[in-house]
Amino acid sequence: MPTPPAMLFTSADSARAMSDVYSVSLVATLPVLAALVACICLRESNAGTRAIVWRCALAGVLAIYAGRYLPWQWMAWVLPEPLARPLVSLGTIHLDGPPGLAGANDSGTDASGAVRGLIALYWTGVAFILLRTFVARGRLLLVRRRATRLTGPLWQAWMRDAGHAVGVSTSRMRLAATEDVSVPLTWGVWRPVILLPHSALRWPADRLQAVLRHELGHVGAHDAAMHVAARIACALFWFHPGVWWLARRFEADAEEAADDRVLLTGIRVSDYAEWLGTSAPDAPDHACAAMALVRPGNLRARLAVVTNTQRRIAVPARRLALFAAVFTAAAVAPLATARLAPTRQVLTSLMTETRWESRAWAVVRLARRADSVHVARSAAREDPDPAVRAWARYALTLAPVRTPSRPRS
Repeated sequence: MPTPPAMLFTSADSARAMSDVYSVSLVATLPVLAALVACICLRESNAGTRAIVWRCALAGVLAIYAGRYLPWQWMAWVLPEPLARPLVSLGTIHLDGPPGLAGANDSGTDASGAVRGLIALYWTGVAFILLRTFVARGRLLLVRRRATRLTGPLWQAWMRDAGHAVGVSTSRMRLAATEDVSVPLTWGVWRPVILLPHSALRWPADRLQAVLRHELGHVGAHDAAMHVAARIACALFWFHPGVWWLARRFEADAEEAADDRVLLTGIRVSDYAEWLGTSAPDAPDHACAAMALVRPGNLRARLAVVTNTQRRIAVPARRLALFAAVFTAAAVAPLATARLAPTRQVLTSLMTETRWESRAWAVVRLARRADSVHVARSAAREDPDPAVRAWARYALTLAPVRTPSRPRS
């Protein structure tokens, strides 16, 4: 499993951690590809249905990462030679000498330094993105404290009317106005907060109703929680373009789905488009952009979508979301506990390598396969290098279902 930076004391630790990062990235590509296929099949569907696809894919990516920390794993012997080569290279760096043999791990100094640099780069990227998220959240907390709470009877009545229109309870909602934001935004998981720009106090009642219904649409769909999950996924897989694509698509379709909820409550498209067109700020809210669901830069795209009379406007049924969640859990559960390994053909081809480290790395894995254990037995008797023979003898003593750990002298 990916190891925290503080635990990376040796080059072998760094190599194993980098191997896990590489392996989990390959597995995490599967939900991305599944979401892409689903998106193509549902391209004529409504935004709410597509948003469910992005939510499930992002949840699957996070579950796959968390699965690296589970105590039970199973081996998937599926990697072809091009994808297996990085695992082989990482596995042979500073390969520990087997029992009874010392000095077999003195090679690969330059390569091990590069691996240490890679794992340090990975955790630096994770920390940078998470730090940006924490800083943005802290700024939003300051904005909320400076904001003016809107608790008057009229505001509460407008909130209740908007909640009734979109089917969302407003009992735990907080409404406030501030000069620190230029567009309405919603954030918060346990106690959602709707922040309105100070200019909203002068808006007509019908425009305020449309805005509140849009923001409550986000609350009803739990978009704020999913947005935080997307930020975490982007941090853990900051090098994976597919994960960033999922997060961007979720954000865009979550906005469109909230707009659809507003239009389905009876708000006229012409009025709503006009209000969107006049909501563009003069400057972006840098303090809130990293955590807010509504980004000023998306207003033009939203306006184009709202005025598109050919698109389908609908709200997905709740049973669809339930079915998608159950299907995702059933599909991701085996993926989350899978550890990728090269195919038998790749492992047997490594036994012809000239470097003893490659043969030793392969023989440990061949000993775990019932259809290849004879190769490991042959290496234990006939391999010209004593280190490979010792590794083969050690691997043959392990139970086939166990993941081999490095032996110590």
